[in-house]
Amino acid sequence: MSKIMSATGLIKKAPWWPLIFLAVGLVFIIKPLVLGGHVPGNSGDSRFNLYVLEHLYQSLCGVGKSFLDAPFFYPWPATIGFSDTHWGTGFIYAFFRGAGLDTTWAFSGWFLIGNLLNFFSCYYVFRKFGLRPMGAGFGAFLYCFCLPVTSQFSHVQLVYRAGVPLSVLFLQRYLESRNPVQGSLMVLLFCLQAAATFYLGIFLILLLGGWVLGWLLLEHQTSQHTLTGSLKRLLPAPSGWPCRIAALCFLICGAVILAFAILPNLEASKLYGFKRGWDEIKMGLPQPSSFLQASHSMIWWRDHNKFPSSPLWWEKNLFPGLVMTVGIWASLRRRSWASKPMIYFSQVSLLFMGVVTISVFGYSFYYFLGKIPGFDAIRAICRVVLVMVFPASFITGAFVEGLASHPRLRWVGKIAAAGLIVFTLYESSNIAHQRDERVIWTTRVDTLEKELHSVHPGSLDAKSILIFTYPENSNSQWWEFQNEIDAMLLSQKIGISTMNGYSGNLPYGLKRMCTTDDILDNIASAQKFRISHGMPVETIMAQDLMILGKGKIDSRIMAEKVAFPTLLPGKKFTLSDDPKEVKRYFLNKGWSEIEGGRVMSQGNRASLIVRIPSSGSRKISLDLESLGSFPEEVREIQIEANGVVMCGETFTSGNNRKNLEFQLPKAAPEYLILTIKTLPASVWSSWKSSVEGRKRRFALHGISLSIDSSGESK
Repeated sequence: MSKIMSATGLIKKAPWWPLIFLAVGLVFIIKPLVLGGHVPGNSGDSRFNLYVLEHLYQSLCGVGKSFLDAPFFYPWPATIGFSDTHWGTGFIYAFFRGAGLDTTWAFSGWFLIGNLLNFFSCYYVFRKFGLRPMGAGFGAFLYCFCLPVTSQFSHVQLVYRAGVPLSVLFLQRYLESRNPVQGSLMVLLFCLQAAATFYLGIFLILLLGGWVLGWLLLEHQTSQHTLTGSLKRLLPAPSGWPCRIAALCFLICGAVILAFAILPNLEASKLYGFKRGWDEIKMGLPQPSSFLQASHSMIWWRDHNKFPSSPLWWEKNLFPGLVMTVGIWASLRRRSWASKPMIYFSQVSLLFMGVVTISVFGYSFYYFLGKIPGFDAIRAICRVVLVMVFPASFITGAFVEGLASHPRLRWVGKIAAAGLIVFTLYESSNIAHQRDERVIWTTRVDTLEKELHSVHPGSLDAKSILIFTYPENSNSQWWEFQNEIDAMLLSQKIGISTMNGYSGNLPYGLKRMCTTDDILDNIASAQKFRISHGMPVETIMAQDLMILGKGKIDSRIMAEKVAFPTLLPGKKFTLSDDPKEVKRYFLNKGWSEIEGGRVMSQGNRASLIVRIPSSGSRKISLDLESLGSFPEEVREIQIEANGVVMCGETFTSGNNRKNLEFQLPKAAPEYLILTIKTLPASVWSSWKSSVEGRKRRFALHGISLSIDSSGESK
């Protein structure tokens, strides 16, 4: 009998509410995504994220050449930093791969673990914030599976959000105690969240800022402190050395984690100067109508084409669901909810994030945030809803719990709460699931692999480069990114590089490859980029190129032109006779389009890249013309080789075209960056030109080299 009583007691104490909510989410929402021959997401972003996760796993196993220089968009460098690198969560995928699962099953396991971590972390925080098991479990369900969240399941890189609730928890503990350890733990958890996905790390800053704003407002209202005094109370309280050392250790750990996570992105941003302009950013801002849109819902708006006028409308499914909408509205209407501090902080942070990011008639406060480093890297701002649902879920969980426990409502309140919960479970699970067929993923790569072995039956080696091409004169189609990802996954599978690629950013000037010239231009652009940034040139031979698809390729021209040409004596490259070669191999930065047998600079300086012989006394000659009307002005054009001044020449209106020759030092490297710039004759002429908006432009007509093997220049 005692054993029966003990078992009954354990059953009663079991956390049934969170288990029930989690079971519903797993069975009706997650299971259709990972079982039955399905994988979460789609053939686009999800497969790209699979590539990144597998690249990280191979790098950990020592298989890949370099983690930073992922072998897509080859030979462009630092390509892994074009998007999320999964530093913070890739070890989970690596665990499943190490356990023997193939790539797609490890990917599904990685996705499942992310949702489990989200649920348990949110439930834990809601319990710490005072909700009972029913309210906390319901709130955690909403945080993981409400309509805006499942709409973003196609962007699997955003699934890991466990750091959001935990960061807010330790922020609240810090505000209550001013204990530096609590504050440093908040910073550590923020860094972990940013390491999981940079997008949500940026949005978490807005949530934490809104939470602090709510605390300041409530502190100012309920105490005798001035606003300045309330701000001072944000500073940590005096503490002993053990506490300070612990806080410092947590801060250092957070800084190291964040540095490792964003290092590839910082490297790519430094090299390529990635930055999104306002015209691109504002397209991804949520609009008032976005909060009425749920295009994947099967009960609200089944026809998602009702919103074609909104830019990126497929990203803007921000309708939180009926019950969450009612719960937020009720919390704002009834002071009995707002009087609770956690509810109040949730309200203020939710409103703060909404006001900061929403776009009304094309105007938004985010215009100012978009100028801050980090914020200017984010395109789809509407994804902020994945963080906004945390305070919204807490408010809704508290609302439903309040109905069920209200002393005046009794059974009516319990029945109403049960009805709202059941409807929410039905609403959240009755959706068009963001999933794809597992067989489609494998078949696409297998089909391309068969084509590779059919077209190139010889053995491959590490130097091989896969290139997928498109028909000549064909128009680009939106779905072609899937072909790019096919090439990426196949090259990863067989251990070679590919010139194809897909990511959140692209190398500047990258061409869609349809012809021989397109491939040669892409190779030359990447090589010039590497030279410009002090990187070694990659050795690429025509026999290394494994070209597939329907492009028009001339193998003879490819063999002749694939290598960077050497500037040989006796051969003068002119813009009238060799425009294609000069543009492809020599012109670097600061030039306009070639026309009329010359190429003009865009401003006061431009650069060339030349490859020179390794021996002999070498002299380069540039045929330059100073442009514009300058009857009373004398201009000097100066030439630098790898930053060292080589020569300068004065130009006048009567003598505005000259050949500038300069002798190269014996120790000159094989590749030279020649910088040409126009110097003002005086400070006065420089100021006058800037006021009048005139640029001291010049034009290049040709380039040649002479060499004396005996050591004397000709």
